[in-house]
Amino acid sequence: MGNTVSRKTVLDRDQSLIAGIQKHFGTQTFTIGKKSYAAADIITMLQGRVASGQAVVPAKASYQAAVQASRDELSATNPVIKAFVAIVQAMFNSTPDTLADFGLAPRKAPKTKVIVKAEAVAKNLATRKARGTVGKKQKARIKGTVSPSATTSSSTSVAAPQPQSAVAAPQPPAPKPTA
Repeated sequence: MGNTVSRKTVLDRDQSLIAGIQKHFGTQTFTIGKKSYAAADIITMLQGRVASGQAVVPAKASYQAAVQASRDELSATNPVIKAFVAIVQAMFNSTPDTLADFGLAPRKAPKTKVIVKAEAVAKNLATRKARGTVGKKQKARIKGTVSPSATTSSSTSVAAPQPQSAVAAPQPPAPKPTA
């Protein structure tokens, strides 16, 4: 980036040039490019630069005051406006056309991260295992057993089914005989 000179430095230099021209070049003429300029013409140009440079200071102060007033207004009214926007979004969330009339878009569902999903799956499996819950196909495999004494006691009466645990515990394999 090139050298940047401050506005104050430029104004001071231009005022010094005016003083130097008035002191040393009263009525002299200068040829710059293909055009000739009288010392008074150059002084007029420099005075225009000084006047426009000095007009920047109050304009900048006015601009800064307007920006500060805008910031104050935004901070004072922001809570009310945010609440109003939330109300409008809640009222018309299912109708995007109506929200568009307010310059709003429907709320988007938050994206769940993969890590959170993986933790949820692991937690779900651990809960099912701890509670002994099984799915539809696993439930279909579970068959009730009738004790032999219940079938011999009365052949005409129907025996009430015995309650059974949800998951049958696996039996350990029998030890192999050694020869």
